[in-house]
Amino acid sequence: MPSDKIEITKLVVSVVQLVVVTGTLLYTARRVDWAAEATQTAARGVQVSADAAKAAMLERLAAGSRELQLKTISDKDLAPLLFGEAKSTPQSKRSVMIGMVINHYALVFDLNDLGHIPKQTWDAFVADMTSFFGNPQVQRRWDQVKSQHGTRFRNFVEHELLRRTSGG
Repeated sequence: MPSDKIEITKLVVSVVQLVVVTGTLLYTARRVDWAAEATQTAARGVQVSADAAKAAMLERLAAGSRELQLKTISDKDLAPLLFGEAKSTPQSKRSVMIGMVINHYALVFDLNDLGHIPKQTWDAFVADMTSFFGNPQVQRRWDQVKSQHGTRFRNFVEHELLRRTSGG
């Protein structure tokens, strides 16, 4: 009988150890899961910060470019830098300005892709872009410059905006 008590005691101790080890493993697994979630949250935060920095840089670049181009187009001595040595004409000025607006809309498109434009604002931009790209002069200029823009923006203009303007 005493050996049976020892065996039962050993069995109880083994069961208790098994319960403790199982509990510890479950607790550790849960802690690892929490750590993984925290890491994913931190990674998303880093991505959001990186996107915000990229958007801010794009906005500063676009503002500087726009200011430089507008100053150049309005100065008779500097205008040949945009128009070539030929005298600027109303048509050449419109062409340069259309190109600048296309570049502006490409930036707006990129900022929307980064999630920095609210949906309602984006919808208003799309309405403006649809009207703008519906102009035959704009369509001619677009044909000249579209290869200089990214594939996603080109597809958006070609398959979304121009399709709307043609009623298709």
